[in-house]
Amino acid sequence: MKINIAQWGSFKGKDILRIEAEPTGAGLRAVFSNFGATLVSLELRFDSGESIPVVYPLNSLQQYLLADYYPGAIIGRFANRIGGATFKIGEKRYFLSENGPGYSLHGGDEGLSHKVWQLKEAYSHGNEAFIRLDLFSPDGDQGYPGNLSVEVCYRVVGFRFSVSYEAQSDQPTHVNLTTHGYFNLSGFRTGVHQHTLKLKADKFLAVDDHIVATGELIEAEGTPLDFRKGMSLAEGMQRLGSIYNHCLVLTQTGMQEPAAEIFSPDSNMHMNIFTTQPAFQLYTPVERPLQQHPSFPLSRIATGQPWAFCLEPQHLPNSPNIPLFPSTLLLPGEKYSHNTVFEFFKK
Repeated sequence: MKINIAQWGSFKGKDILRIEAEPTGAGLRAVFSNFGATLVSLELRFDSGESIPVVYPLNSLQQYLLADYYPGAIIGRFANRIGGATFKIGEKRYFLSENGPGYSLHGGDEGLSHKVWQLKEAYSHGNEAFIRLDLFSPDGDQGYPGNLSVEVCYRVVGFRFSVSYEAQSDQPTHVNLTTHGYFNLSGFRTGVHQHTLKLKADKFLAVDDHIVATGELIEAEGTPLDFRKGMSLAEGMQRLGSIYNHCLVLTQTGMQEPAAEIFSPDSNMHMNIFTTQPAFQLYTPVERPLQQHPSFPLSRIATGQPWAFCLEPQHLPNSPNIPLFPSTLLLPGEKYSHNTVFEFFKK
């Protein structure tokens, strides 16, 4: 594995870097940027010479600045929606950046996904690459209390890719970080409708008309959200009558067993996800984004088919306003810490 770092442009007077981890043989080729601590691309390379891109990339910094769908970015301070774009801590109410009708999404207008991070480390050893990025989010950023220090570490080893998060604050605040890659195990040659998903989740969250969690937990059994025995996304979407944009609550967390297993019959590729987070947001977009990589035109995917899937490991959305949900409150002296591993293989 070798690391290549190049300047990719500038944003608000700060250098934007393109950081490539390239295997010397078979393994994952990963590209990152310090803009949004973004995973720009992830490509599987095999000894046969075959390569399969599994995360949708964009071609330039300018495209990332224009993109409105958070491709590959680290999301925060709070992933997903917070109803009313507000919450209370103790007796004090905080008002957040409202970037949706009646809610704050993914940390607000200028969340962590739209900030320039500092590259602190980038090195390789054998078949392993390690990248560490840091960010300081000041008190009041997008309405959130507390000076927040955030660290994201990416590690690539063979066909395993991990992202770990740590955060600390000098005031009580809410934190919920995730990664927002758009996956397609066929290499974006076809849609993901034939992908099979198996997920250790027995409940999902009820939402209002703006996809804000209401606090109600619904049993998944017998519904299009029951992936415990495995189901194709096509079957589930047909039964659901729409795309997926749902938060599913896991029955177990930890790194011993995969929480999610995805299989593409088109490429014979498998992806397992291990995570310490308690839930996944499952998203299967059909509408094509304006910003596309010229080498991966989404027009070749049939109309009406989802072109990618997102499985965003996270805490439950709108938790600051729903006391029954597991708390996302981070206190001074505490450390927010979570880890997710993506594993790829063929059988």
